[in-house]
Amino acid sequence: MSAAEKVLKPDHRTADELGEMNARINCAGTKVNQLARRMNEAKLRKAPFCYSAESHVHLRELAHVITEITEPIHEMFRVRLANLDMEVTKALAQLLPAAAEHNRPLDDKR
Repeated sequence: MSAAEKVLKPDHRTADELGEMNARINCAGTKVNQLARRMNEAKLRKAPFCYSAESHVHLRELAHVITEITEPIHEMFRVRLANLDMEVTKALAQLLPAAAEHNRPLDDKR
């Protein structure tokens, strides 16, 4: 079980980087949610909605954050996957000699 935990649990660096990215997305997303709420309230009141320059800045900010973090997330998980692949390969390599010995033919007199 501890071997599976090592493979499945994110390393501290990955967790820290994801936490920082999550904070940036939450900040920008909150602003966009406020904008959407104002738009929906205006729609319910059948009132015109004023799409201000500030509203546009908030939407552009969210798009920028998402665009900016996409590549680092992809690279972070590519590296993580390569490391996990090496861990699994090493673990399986240790099992192969034991498995080969256990599954040898009965008439083999080694």
